[in-house]
Amino acid sequence: MSSIFLRILNLSINSSWLIVAVLITRRLLKKAPKWIICLLWGLVAIRLVCPFSFESTLSLLPSNKVIPENIVVAQQPQIDSGITIIDKTVNPIITNNFSPAEVASANPMQILVSVASDIWVVGMAVMLIYALISFIMLKRRVRASVHLNGRIWECDDVESPFILGTLCPAIYVPSGLDDRTLEFVVAHEKAHLKRYDHWWKPLGFILLTMYWFNPLSWVAYTLLCRDIEAACDERVIRNKKKDYRAAYSQALLDCSLQRRFISVCPLAFGETGVKGRVKGVLNYKKPSFWIIVAAVITSMVIVVCFMTNPTNRLNVEGSEPQEVSDVSDVQPVVADATSLEVKSPVVNLADDEGADSTEILYADSDKIIFSGYYGLFVYSKENRAIVNAVDLEPIGCNYTQGDSACEKYVSADGNVVYLHPMDNTDMYIYNIRTNSLSKENFNLDGIDLHTVYEDESYSTGDCDKWSANGHDYLTMLHRGGVMIGEVSYADVSLDVDPENIQWYPLFSPEGLSGAADFSPEEIHDIVAIDIWISGNMSYTPVGLEISEGQVRRLHCEDLEVIKEIEDLLSNSTKEKGQSNCPFYTALYMTRSDGTIGTVFPATDDCDMYNSGTGCYSMSAESNEKLWTLINQFQEIR
Repeated sequence: MSSIFLRILNLSINSSWLIVAVLITRRLLKKAPKWIICLLWGLVAIRLVCPFSFESTLSLLPSNKVIPENIVVAQQPQIDSGITIIDKTVNPIITNNFSPAEVASANPMQILVSVASDIWVVGMAVMLIYALISFIMLKRRVRASVHLNGRIWECDDVESPFILGTLCPAIYVPSGLDDRTLEFVVAHEKAHLKRYDHWWKPLGFILLTMYWFNPLSWVAYTLLCRDIEAACDERVIRNKKKDYRAAYSQALLDCSLQRRFISVCPLAFGETGVKGRVKGVLNYKKPSFWIIVAAVITSMVIVVCFMTNPTNRLNVEGSEPQEVSDVSDVQPVVADATSLEVKSPVVNLADDEGADSTEILYADSDKIIFSGYYGLFVYSKENRAIVNAVDLEPIGCNYTQGDSACEKYVSADGNVVYLHPMDNTDMYIYNIRTNSLSKENFNLDGIDLHTVYEDESYSTGDCDKWSANGHDYLTMLHRGGVMIGEVSYADVSLDVDPENIQWYPLFSPEGLSGAADFSPEEIHDIVAIDIWISGNMSYTPVGLEISEGQVRRLHCEDLEVIKEIEDLLSNSTKEKGQSNCPFYTALYMTRSDGTIGTVFPATDDCDMYNSGTGCYSMSAESNEKLWTLINQFQEIR
């Protein structure tokens, strides 16, 4: 039941955006035919009912699945609303209060979702019981009715006309109506029957029963009932003269008195919103051709923007979605493979790498494919950012040891990743360029696979070898500690001794990916500095207060502190050759023109820092002073 509730919750959130769009459109298209507005509410119903939708780059939904299906078992439960400020505000609260404790026998998130799903079921039961009781009471009230003709019945105990019933609907009218008023009433109620409104309102109530917890569902249901009535009014009067409309309005007023009992029964079709309807009838003008065209176009835009899901985007904490840069042609996926949804992982960069650490599966001059228990990732060297990611847990490929361990292979051209859980006869095929995932029987016969580089100095997964412009290179992996956010890489030539080995983080704090390399001359007009560092490194910077296991995300906009750091870094001398000092933690600097650049200060007592432009020496004791200034930064939690 919990999994069903989570699906309903995600459908409710996605549909809420469509409801808001319809509410806005409803206000803008006041002069449009009311049947078009009713069709828009029909789109909302489809969105609430259908568990799937097409993907579109034009979709305005910020997230396809706000609440992940595995949130009840996640070690750090989080949502993915697609809105950064919401995620930043809500996720720390969820993680701090509902993450499972190592020694606890119960998972707080499982308890919360289970209780919430039980409340949801109870709420539905209450709604259905209410509908049944109100129907029975109304049925008893009209049992002494007198048959007039056809489906029309007259009753002394009703004050307002209405339709009761779905399979065999009947029109009930108050006793004593004059012939003229009865004519208008019957015309209106027959318009309901011709439009099958006696089906649509109960359907709307069923959806309201399922989504009773969403306030926007109540708003949508209320306005649906009003718009159905207005659409029927238009159908009756659209070809009538002004005196007919005036008499029709008077009939509406006469029949609207003391109708409370009818309006509270969800299965009866009584008159609602009479004041607005009378005004609409008296002021009715046949919509022009261009108003109808505008309404139809608006409806199509709503379908494209709010009934489709956004295309898969990267959802890794600390990085931003970007387009894949240069990727060559892909190998075809087997035609009979089963297509699957690509789910992006939510990664907390402060989490441990795990027992088997991160491994390189493939590297070339453009990209790195790497993985860990926390996901499969494609890193663009040009963009310096993660550009594709796959959550391995839903397909059972998050295990790195034991009988369930996942074997990972990459095609020779680096376009396709083959994932095989060893306890399964199937394999999963991830196409990098199309960002698509499929499943088929495990069989790698005839597939040209890439072989990860290995020699005496390196173990498989620590590096990979590639060639470009007639030279051989190694892409090496470095793990500064045990924190995912500290995993970095460097490209080293095997043919020429490098003057400088530059390590780059594979993950970057949010909003700071794609940073350039700053030389001393480029360190000026800095307005903000960020750094993410843990106490798990083999060297602890002198002057920085950090303990083992602690992770600190620090930010500074204090211009006096920034100016001192600018002076330390810009007044430096470029060294020849390499240094053995540890340069693994990036200092992100943002200039006033918006340019973001990095340098990597030594994390021991070396008075040096590294950059892609070279290795630089600072004056004596500058490193300790630098880290002392960094220690004054504001902590971001």
